[in-house]
Amino acid sequence: MTPRKNISVGPFNGNVTIACVVGPPGAGKTTFARQLSGIVGCPTLTMSAFMREVAAQDASSKLSNDINYHMSNGLQLDSIELYEKLLTSVTKKKDSVQIIDGFPRTNLSAEFLMGWCEAHDFSIVTFHVFTTLELCRQRFLSKSGRENNHAIFNVRIQHYSKIEREALSVLSIFPVINVRT
Repeated sequence: MTPRKNISVGPFNGNVTIACVVGPPGAGKTTFARQLSGIVGCPTLTMSAFMREVAAQDASSKLSNDINYHMSNGLQLDSIELYEKLLTSVTKKKDSVQIIDGFPRTNLSAEFLMGWCEAHDFSIVTFHVFTTLELCRQRFLSKSGRENNHAIFNVRIQHYSKIEREALSVLSIFPVINVRT
């Protein structure tokens, strides 16, 4: 699963490349993103950690409540406000490559990302990390400390099967690299 040392992810157009790492729960997205970050020498922004940070900033806001509800139930949150915060954060960084672990996950988020990148003259490369369903389940359940982790895994894997694959097709005008772990 370790990326090759000579991997090149951009920038394709002399500006910034956003490297998206997507895949089912437990596939190894975060591990792959960290390894890629070390090789390329750029930061990784993990979508779930970013969402927790946004929720903590204003615990009484509607966005915070939505984030907490969706995350505790294994659901995806489709929020333009959240996507704007995420991509504004990425835009402020000065690195020529930005790795986002776990984004985009829906058609809306993929379309928003594409529009953002077009407006800011950024490129996108997507790493689709995947493995067997059983290995995904084992990995997810081993790191998840929640009581309802079986139910959350089932919700998230169903979401991935139905929706996240559609988001990948939206991004397919840019390079999509499949990574089996």
